[in-house]
Amino acid sequence: MKKSPKFILSIAMIASLSACGLSDMINRTEAYNYGTISHASEHVNATKDFNETNPGLGLGSEAPLRGTKWSAGVEAGFFENSNSNTSTYAVGYFERDMLAKRPRALRVGFFSGYARYPSEAANSNSIFPSIGDYIPVAGLQATVPTIGRHEFRVRLAPGLSRSSAIISLQSNFVF
Repeated sequence: MKKSPKFILSIAMIASLSACGLSDMINRTEAYNYGTISHASEHVNATKDFNETNPGLGLGSEAPLRGTKWSAGVEAGFFENSNSNTSTYAVGYFERDMLAKRPRALRVGFFSGYARYPSEAANSNSIFPSIGDYIPVAGLQATVPTIGRHEFRVRLAPGLSRSSAIISLQSNFVF
């Protein structure tokens, strides 16, 4: 049975991540889960009108990396995308504490994963493969705790085919 290049690439990525020892660096005692609510987006230099109200729900998990100011996390969920369709997504991310005297007061990092955008998948010119209707997504993110167990997250990603960049806003509720 012949395997597709996407299947082989996916297996290679999973194998390289599991072999790098990341799981040994995760501080399990300080790991936590969170629920996320997606709020809105802003398309910078958009060439069409987008729906910028993007409600959605998701679940995530984050854990600090031992002996570093970094943490690793995963998140998945769904939201109403800017084309007024439902998109599902799954991302992994790394964030770094930026304030030495106030741990977890401001974390900045990057994310990467896949999101369902059928029209973009059909037109994708990315160096990373689309998987069916799912396109690769990546960008920068910042997370700031607010009140109690609430965190506010901002993500900045390159625009798809009709904008320069996309800024998205989320609320995370740690449990």
